[in-house]
Order: sequence, then structure tokens, then C-alpha cells
Amino acid sequence: MLGAGRQRRRPAPAHLRRRRTRQAHAPGARVFEKKTGIHVTLETLPGSGAALYPDKLRTELLGGKAPDVWRVWGGSIGGPFAENGQAADLAPYYDKYHWADDIPANAIAGMTWDGKKYGLPLYSVAVTAWYSKEAFAKAGIAAPPTSYDELVADNEKLVASGQVPVGLGGKYGWDVMRLFEYLLEKNAGPELHDKLLAGQTDWNDDAVVQSFSDLKEWADKGWMP
Repeated sequence: MLGAGRQRRRPAPAHLRRRRTRQAHAPGARVFEKKTGIHVTLETLPGSGAALYPDKLRTELLGGKAPDVWRVWGGSIGGPFAENGQAADLAPYYDKYHWADDIPANAIAGMTWDGKKYGLPLYSVAVTAWYSKEAFAKAGIAAPPTSYDELVADNEKLVASGQVPVGLGGKYGWDVMRLFEYLLEKNAGPELHDKLLAGQTDWNDDAVVQSFSDLKEWADKGWMP
């Protein structure tokens, strides 16, 4: 994202979330400096993902020490920065550099609010699950599940064989959130799921209640740590 009203020829701090991200962007920053004459300082902020980083960034923005450019997630995490006038509309740059020709429309949609493109997607990822063939063999499971009912049955087999079905790092919450998102989309379907995340419908919906009930079942039955 680009800070609103910050298009000036001066040292340009850019906030990135992790040291590895800074290393990945350093070569591009050097090319930018040569072409524009603007020095770029790449800064990282401590913390673990969405649990801490957005709040640290928000504090700097409100305190008048905002970076010119920052990395943040799209959707409901990046939305408030656009809605509160803290990010610039990048539509002129999309037009000038034809970014939409090279970036998937779904990725751009995640950085678009009220019809305006406030962010440039650098990449999009899919959330995947990996399984242990040895663990499955020990539990007598012949193949990966292809439905939620099969997954539940396999969870029971894994527990019965003395194993915890899924390993999640829950210190900062986002790993567990991924499981809940899966349960929510299972119960709500993709359209209602997206409306819920966008705040366009009531979270008292039966699908939401069922999803939290499902998550409680995972905890109560020992399917997760």
C-alpha cells in the first residue's frame, strides 16, 4: 500500500513484515533508487503476522511516523487503512503501468475497496494441509479423506491410535483461524463466507454457529492440541 499524500522525492521508508521479506525486496529497491533518485529504507517490524503487525503499523500511522509504502494483507485486514484515508488510490498507476494485465483479477479484488484499488498484490497463496503416511498407516487409514465426514472419521481413528490428528501453532491464533475458515466455508459456502468476512451480513447466521460448534468439537475430542 502507498501512504495517502506521500508522493514526494525524499527518503522513502517502506515497512515489511519480516527480515526475509526485506531481503527479497532489496534488489528491487535498489533498481527503484537508480531510476528515481529516491533513497529507500526497508524496515521490518517485530511480531507474528496479523496478530501484531497491523496494530504496530496503525500506531505509526496515527502518530505521524507512517512509512510511505507498507506491506499488509488484503481483505478485512487491509481494508481499514483504505477506509480511513491512510492509503492512496493506486488506479492511476494501474492504468499507467498496465498492472491488471499481469495480475489475476481475484488478487486485485482483495486490495480493492469501494471500487478503488488501494494496494498492489505481490503474490497470492493457497492454504494447504499435509499429512503423514506413517501416521495414517498406524491408524489404519488407507487414503486421504475426500469429504468432511471422512475427515471426522479419520480423526477418530488417529485419536484411537494414540495420535493427535492435526498440529497447529495457536500462540498467535492465526493457524487455528485457518481451520475455522475451512469450517466456516464448509458450512456457509463461498458466497456467504465472503459476505461474512466483508461485514455484509449477520454473524449470528446458523452457519457461523455451526462452525464454532465444529471447532469446539475439534478441541473437545482431542483432534487438535
